[in-house]
Amino acid sequence: MTVPVKPNLKEIYDREGYVIVPDLIEPSEFAALKDASSRVINETRSGNWPHRRTVGKQFPPYDINLPDSWGVQHVMHPDLQSPEFVRWYTGDRLCNVVKELMNCSDDDLQMELFNILINPESHDFALRWHRDDVKETATEEEEREALGKSHYGIQWNTALYDDSCLYIVPRSHKIIRSPEQRVHSSTMEAPQDPFDMPGAMQVHLKAGETVFYSNSILHCGTYNHHHTRATLHACVGDVRGGNVRATNVLQHGLDWIKTEKFTQTLPEGRAKNMWKKLIEMEKENGHKLEYSLEVSFKNRSFLSRLIVRTVGLSSKAFLRFLCADVKVVGLTRLLEEVEKIRIGKSKGLITVSNHISVMDEPLMWGVLPTSHILRARPYAFKRFFSEFFRQGQVLETVRGGGINQPAIDRSIELLNAGEWIHVFPEGKTTQPPHSNLSRLKWGIGRMLMETNNVPTILPIWLTGFDQVMDETRGFPRFLPRPGKKLSITVGDSEEIQARISEMLLLRKDFSDTDTIRSDLTAVIRDGLSGLGSKVSKEVGEQQLKKGKDEP
Repeated sequence: MTVPVKPNLKEIYDREGYVIVPDLIEPSEFAALKDASSRVINETRSGNWPHRRTVGKQFPPYDINLPDSWGVQHVMHPDLQSPEFVRWYTGDRLCNVVKELMNCSDDDLQMELFNILINPESHDFALRWHRDDVKETATEEEEREALGKSHYGIQWNTALYDDSCLYIVPRSHKIIRSPEQRVHSSTMEAPQDPFDMPGAMQVHLKAGETVFYSNSILHCGTYNHHHTRATLHACVGDVRGGNVRATNVLQHGLDWIKTEKFTQTLPEGRAKNMWKKLIEMEKENGHKLEYSLEVSFKNRSFLSRLIVRTVGLSSKAFLRFLCADVKVVGLTRLLEEVEKIRIGKSKGLITVSNHISVMDEPLMWGVLPTSHILRARPYAFKRFFSEFFRQGQVLETVRGGGINQPAIDRSIELLNAGEWIHVFPEGKTTQPPHSNLSRLKWGIGRMLMETNNVPTILPIWLTGFDQVMDETRGFPRFLPRPGKKLSITVGDSEEIQARISEMLLLRKDFSDTDTIRSDLTAVIRDGLSGLGSKVSKEVGEQQLKKGKDEP
């Protein structure tokens, strides 16, 4: 069956960044899709379907331990036994509009994602203002470049009940943000009032209506747990774009799509051709059909390897030839955990340390294996340096950006993949006379709450690094000072590990997430502070002994 497409749909979509289209569900299909949606939503809420978007997380990976949901993932999965979704997703009425808006043919269509957006049962929830393919911290130049690129795909929401959850800024898919828009879309927090965003409008869909909207349009969403919502949220790719959409698609974990059980649900013709295009993209991209978290040294880019090696060798040279003394205690503990990572037997490793100098990270690399280092944005705020540190395994965090920023999301992904994250949880450097451990940021608590397994946690205490780059130093300020005595002490993980595991077990319902994050962070602070006190005591005893031994 061929359904005529209104000739002005693409014109509206290209100009405004969105277009609303009615009647993309056959009247005979509507009841079946609604029933199937109710069924899978009930399965999800009853705990029988684990693939869901959880309240508290905007982007994957989603924390399956959080009790409430705002979306159901993978509704075409054969285990849900709902072939209605596949038939509609690949049917004429929908795909003809998709082809018109992307200006492509059937042969160009690529299967991607199909989910259901639902109302939470007991919590209101909101998504922050964002663009899917433009980083919130992008400069005007970076933003202009990104907005000029084609994304070779399209996404849409089809409402099964009246839906007013989506907010957009029309035409923002082609225009860089104004200073005020940048303020509202750079925060990691959801808006209290979406209309505070200049140019914002609310999209009102009647049951059966569909809104197609650009990946580059500024948008956010609100979820009221009192209002029934079941909105089909899906996307289709255009193979003419090659692998540009691979990461965004594969990160959701689509291994099930390769199974014979799924392919048996696909009608002949367009559906199987769309499926084949996805499989071909996966092969060409060289990844499994899931988000690739492999970050081993051999798989990093040449620039990344070069930066890590250069910094590591430079740090080793400084420690060996330009320091009066370097003492390392407990290194074996760390190397044992790193070896577990190398052979694939790690549940993830978090090392945490005090932060007393901007030279902490590079000099630590002189004696320790390289890890992914969380670093505060003010130390790398220019474009060149941001890219430099990112390639050197630095995850860029925005100071004051809250616990829901991308760097924390990425850290959780890496820990779930059994990798190593090093964190300076104070979020700032602290030097004498204010060298006591300051309050820790809650980001570390969120990591511990949302990882699939409790990672190994090792505290590390640094001394002497503050003398290498004393904040009161004179000219030349950019050069580290030689001739200093440094120490790196790796503490025991057992007590911290036991307390964290017990706390997570007792509060597995996560009914008060803020309190739990705070309590988990307090455990880390206690462990790190205790190690610092132990090191300080030992240093004091050594100095006292040295004084007695001198004539």
